[in-house]
Amino acid sequence: MSSIDHPFEYKAPESLKGHTLGGLVGYRYLGSDELIANGDIKRVNVSHAMENIKNSWKNV
Repeated sequence: MSSIDHPFEYKAPESLKGHTLGGLVGYRYLGSDELIANGDIKRVNVSHAMENIKNSWKNV
């Protein structure tokens, strides 16, 4: 999900560098663990997918 003014196109985990990943607690995302550990991607854990939607609207 991205805004019209700042579109985002996901191609691979590297596309997320410099961005925040809203991850569901207990889930891992293929290819992102190392990038998160290196600080290239910020991960924010949420309990429910709806929290990701609410959080994304706060940043628009």
